[in-house]
Amino acid sequence: MKKILFLHLDGTVRRTKSGATFINTPKDQEIIPGVQDAIALKMNNAPWLPFSAD
Repeated sequence: MKKILFLHLDGTVRRTKSGATFINTPKDQEIIPGVQDAIALKMNNAPWLPFSAD
């Protein structure tokens, strides 16, 4: 049985580079430090299917 890892991107996985409330352009976003490693750790420990809610 596969599990689904639901990810809400805004404020949880990514943030704006400009400090604005919302991301208005693709270049105005960055991954929050540590999130990429945490997701990789979760993905490597079980057969998760990632799913973005945004």
